[in-house]
Amino acid sequence: MSKLVIIQDTREQQPLDFKDVEVVISGLKTGDYSIQGFEDKFCVEHKTIKDLIGTCDHNKTKGKKDSNYARFKRELARMKDGFDFYAIVISGYPKEMLPECYRIAAMQSEAGYKKIVAPIARFNGVIGSLKGLRVDYNCHFYFEGTKEWAAEWIVDQATYFLRHIKTIKIKN
Repeated sequence: MSKLVIIQDTREQQPLDFKDVEVVISGLKTGDYSIQGFEDKFCVEHKTIKDLIGTCDHNKTKGKKDSNYARFKRELARMKDGFDFYAIVISGYPKEMLPECYRIAAMQSEAGYKKIVAPIARFNGVIGSLKGLRVDYNCHFYFEGTKEWAAEWIVDQATYFLRHIKTIKIKN
């Protein structure tokens, strides 16, 4: 088995802390984490609960060409078309999403937004988006609770990938 070296994308804004594993910071075309030597085969995107909710927002942000959701769908399409292993790991639990939706609505109200999505509608929209993305892009979403558990999950998946790389049918 090859030595495991995790590649962390230079743009990762909330880096995970990996224990007992070498981490190299380098630019990745897709995703936040990969394995050195397999950057075009293994891809993991990391999201916090707040980031996940924002990613599933279908509305355009002022000054942006398109929505966070449209950009995320393009990233998932690249994953599906090019990677042997790809997944989204979330440092948080699903039960944390609804309280975060309430916090977002409160912040928008305090900021004077005229149009505020009801928290339960935002929550249901996120759940619906995840279900649709699962089907459309064959992408799996893993809620791992904490950033530490998310890092451990990535190491476990990377280790398994390296152990079985010879038996995996690699995409061209």
